[in-house]
Amino acid sequence: MANEGNTRAFSIVALLAGIVLTVCGLFFLGAYVAGVIDILIAQPADRSWLFWGLGVGFIGITLLVGGIALLVVWRKTRPRADMD
Repeated sequence: MANEGNTRAFSIVALLAGIVLTVCGLFFLGAYVAGVIDILIAQPADRSWLFWGLGVGFIGITLLVGGIALLVVWRKTRPRADMD
């Protein structure tokens, strides 16, 4: 009985953290892609964002992968009604 409550709490935490990390990862990745597209369209003299923005892109990828992994954990650990 107590293990069931812990599993449910862990499942809820994994779901919430997975959603937050996925959204943040998509934001960071979108910011990098938007910056690259802006550079390709505007053709500014300073194109350093292509290099320095890679950090933002890698942070976005890392957060996205972590968020997706937590959503998979949530899917595997969520309580099921057919287990009664």
